[in-house]
Order: sequence, then C-alpha cells, then structure tokens
Amino acid sequence: MESDKLIGIGPSDFIAGFNLFNAKLATGIKMRFAIGGSGSPILLVHGHPHTHIIWRKIAPKLAEIHTVILPDLRGYGDTEKPESQPDHRPYSKREMAKDLMSLMHLLGFEKFAFIGHDRGARVGHRLALDYPEALTKAV
Repeated sequence: MESDKLIGIGPSDFIAGFNLFNAKLATGIKMRFAIGGSGSPILLVHGHPHTHIIWRKIAPKLAEIHTVILPDLRGYGDTEKPESQPDHRPYSKREMAKDLMSLMHLLGFEKFAFIGHDRGARVGHRLALDYPEALTKAV
C-alpha cells in the first residue's frame, strides 16, 4: 500500500468495521473507497445511481473472511467527477475499469474477486475483458 497516495478519512458512518479513504490513482482520479476485513480480496462495485453504501448489509458479513473493497466509481459519491468530452471517454466502462485496476494495485492486490451491480457489473465486464489475469471470480 502506497501511503503517500492514500488519505485516511476515518471509520465509515454507514458500514460497521470499515474505514474510508481517498486514493490518488495512477489514472489521475481521486477515488473514495471503503475497506474492511482481512483475507482474500473482493471488490464490490455499485450501480447507478448508488455509491459504495449500497453494500452496507452484505459487506460486513463478507469481511468476516475477506478483505472487502468498496469504491465509488468516477462521477459518483465523493469520487472525482472529471469533465466529460464529446466522445464521453472519461466515463467509459474502460476508463472506469482502469480506475479499479489502479486502486487494486495501489492496495497491493494483483488478483481479486469481483462483484458488480448494474453499472458496476458492466464495468466489471470490461475489467474481465481487459484484465482477465487479475480476476479470480466475477459475479
């Protein structure tokens, strides 16, 4: 974990046992995420119009045996909202998948499981296409 690129916010008000962080990613985005638990990593990604808080009832149970990472996608919650372009590339699933890979590398995870909902599932599909070596499972 590169501590100079992670800023601790404190305990989550919504998810017991989880702490909030801001991460400055290699993609240039400042991403808000929550993390809790220990064990094999699982990345849970929300859909539209939600944030990581959608996982508040599931994440603590998973955190009993896994390290659970709950990011807010770019444009959502307290994650940075970059200016769009005519082709909307900054908000493409490919760019969002790059953000997720950057976050997981920053946290020191080269391989991890993925669970996505709605838009998060579509970003996960792109993640699986672009980084198949990183995923141990995808739902």
